[in-house]
Amino acid sequence: MDRYREDPGTGTATLAWGVPPWNGGSPLTGYDVFEGTTPGGESSIPLIKTLLAPTAKGYTVKGLTTGTRYYFTVKALNAVGPGAPSDEASVVAVAG
Repeated sequence: MDRYREDPGTGTATLAWGVPPWNGGSPLTGYDVFEGTTPGGESSIPLIKTLLAPTAKGYTVKGLTTGTRYYFTVKALNAVGPGAPSDEASVVAVAG
């Protein structure tokens, strides 16, 4: 993941990423975002039910609990399958 931003008092975090350097020889079909509350403990189930568009460059996560640290990764997908997870991003939801 390239960047992230905590938005104090809103219970949101904005994640941003770039296109993977290699697509396995098949065009991207989209991205999945994964969330956890321990380092390396992101769920195996995507945070959102629908695949983000292959043109997506970010996602705003809503509904975060104040004082909790969250960890996020992103995986690109194509006909070959899911790619490796992005670098992990970590945020703490804070009150405004």
